[in-house]
This record gives sequence, C-alpha cells and structure tokens, in this order.
Amino acid sequence: DHGESVSKVIVRRVLNESRLRVLATYLPVHQIAQEIGFKDAFYFSRYIRKHLGQSPRAYREIMG
Repeated sequence: DHGESVSKVIVRRVLNESRLRVLATYLPVHQIAQEIGFKDAFYFSRYIRKHLGQSPRAYREIMG
C-alpha cells in the first residue's frame, strides 16, 4: 500500500471483495452490493463494469 493514494487503495479493496463475493457465492448482485456498502445495485454494477470491463453477472459467467 506504500505510495498508493487512499482512493486507489479503497478501489482495489472494494474490487477484491467484489470479485471474491461474485465468484465465491451465488448471492444476487443487489445483495453483494448491499453487503459491500453500495446503496444502489445499479451503481455497483456500473462501478464494477468501469473497473473490470464487464458487469458483475458477466464476470461471474466468464470467470466462474
């Protein structure tokens, strides 16, 4: 974490937790979003798509 901005550390941790939950559980995307702290599942999906290049559902299908 040395040399990384706080915002980059947060993004990395949110993405790591998101990937883990998307791949290791069968929870619906809206529930994963809530558990991670997003109030809006649509925003969570957009956030994941922005950083991973695909929606949480597509990520689950491709990587799972």
